[in-house]
Amino acid sequence: MWNVNGEKLRNNSTFTIRLASVIDLPKIALLLVDDPFGATRERFENPLPVSYRKAFELIDQDPNNELLMLEDERDGVLGVLEITYIPYLTYQGSRRALFEGVRIDKSQRGGGLGSMLVLEAIDRAKQRN
Repeated sequence: MWNVNGEKLRNNSTFTIRLASVIDLPKIALLLVDDPFGATRERFENPLPVSYRKAFELIDQDPNNELLMLEDERDGVLGVLEITYIPYLTYQGSRRALFEGVRIDKSQRGGGLGSMLVLEAIDRAKQRN
């Protein structure tokens, strides 16, 4: 199975997963708009609607949110996933992780990149108990 620790993967590419930065917003918007549901509710324009930047800033400033980017050295950003850590009372006041906005570039779908991104998100959630 592929991992994010620099192992060589298909097409001699090395995939990495990192936290998103504001410069990733155009690619994130492209990923979000490129599916049947996103096509009806998202907007990709140049410049992007201000609402995307405002939402990114709130996510970025909130320690209970992480926006993960999957990229490779050759093709750049290929996927995105948002994690929200939610406190709740069950399990004696534990927390859970909600994964949303999982998107993989359509040219890369079906090759396991979504699984790699979700497995990384699960690992990150386990680190936070």
